[in-house]
Amino acid sequence: MPVSALSGLRKRAAGLDALTGATARALRTQRVQARNLGELRSSMVEQYAAHSRQLRADLNTPLGLLKHQVKSMRLKMGADSMLESELSVFNDQVIRIDTVLHQFESRPPDITAAAQWTDINQLIEQIMAETDERTFRARSITTELHLDSALPPLHLPLPAMRDIVAALLSVSAEQIGSGGRIAVSSADGVNWNGVLHAEIRIRDFGRGMDAARVAALFASTAGEGHARPTLAHALTQIRALGGSLSCKSAIGQGTVFQLLLPRQTRRRAPAAEQS
Repeated sequence: MPVSALSGLRKRAAGLDALTGATARALRTQRVQARNLGELRSSMVEQYAAHSRQLRADLNTPLGLLKHQVKSMRLKMGADSMLESELSVFNDQVIRIDTVLHQFESRPPDITAAAQWTDINQLIEQIMAETDERTFRARSITTELHLDSALPPLHLPLPAMRDIVAALLSVSAEQIGSGGRIAVSSADGVNWNGVLHAEIRIRDFGRGMDAARVAALFASTAGEGHARPTLAHALTQIRALGGSLSCKSAIGQGTVFQLLLPRQTRRRAPAAEQS
């Protein structure tokens, strides 16, 4: 065999080896993402069940009292009362609420479906407004928003994104205490390791944290008697989405959280998801 032909075969073999290695790495990455997605789905089921139990606990007593009140009024006024028709309508609506609540408890969310589209900027504005009413205003915390209007809706699960952003704001509010300032921004097209990401940056101008406190934020379990908010669950969700979270803090200067999310602006093909 000519030397030139042998050299060509060796180059082709090297190319095949490189392709095989790249394929193996891609498969490993896909397995990790599939495992992370499974963890995210399990987490969402657990959260749904917890919310269902809490909703049932909150509404069980009022619904029971309403049913008892309708029954008591019927006994007092008799079947021929002029209010019987109104009481029947009221009782039917109470029963309907109870039925819907039971359906809500017994039907878990369809988390096997593809992730929803999430408008990051709109989500930030909503959570900021909710947190302002619930927390910021009471603590005299002022806020700033710097949102990138070029950031498109991303193919990310809305419930998980809401939990993540709310957790980050909760930690920032905890660090400030009262009378401080929080700035939240979004950005499109952040290149991280050669891949485009969307960025959410949350900066508080509060007390700041030392290295031990920052480490505790990301710990999977809180210390004994630890009542401060942590980011362990949020970090699990972020990793499952293929994102990353960094934290930079300095005593007396405040804290900056940088959340990078994969810039997925279209649904993946079914074949790619199932392979």
